[in-house]
Amino acid sequence: MVAITTQLSPNPASGNTTADGTAQTLASSAGLSSGGIFVLIVETVNMAAGDVLELRLYTSVNTANDRQCAFASFSNAQSDVATLAMPVPVEAGGRFKATLKQAAGTNRSYQWKIVQL
Repeated sequence: MVAITTQLSPNPASGNTTADGTAQTLASSAGLSSGGIFVLIVETVNMAAGDVLELRLYTSVNTANDRQCAFASFSNAQSDVATLAMPVPVEAGGRFKATLKQAAGTNRSYQWKIVQL
């Protein structure tokens, strides 16, 4: 069963972000009350030729600092893959952060959400 997490900021952890060429934080939390698998879902249907989208997920391992644990880069139109999902396990008390950056092309609007398994 998939439920939108209430442990992240913003709450609910979903939205529509227009890329601006910088790494934009979509959602984050420090000191999660319970662990779980957090999944970033991003619709890439608006991407076109020349666009490059970078998605990053961060967590912590025995530290108070965010550490990158997953990275994905997507280029050009994504007609075959309208939605991308990236999971990351986080322990209770851990940290989570998801960022989106459009590194090339025209800044696009991206629908996204974080779900917790």
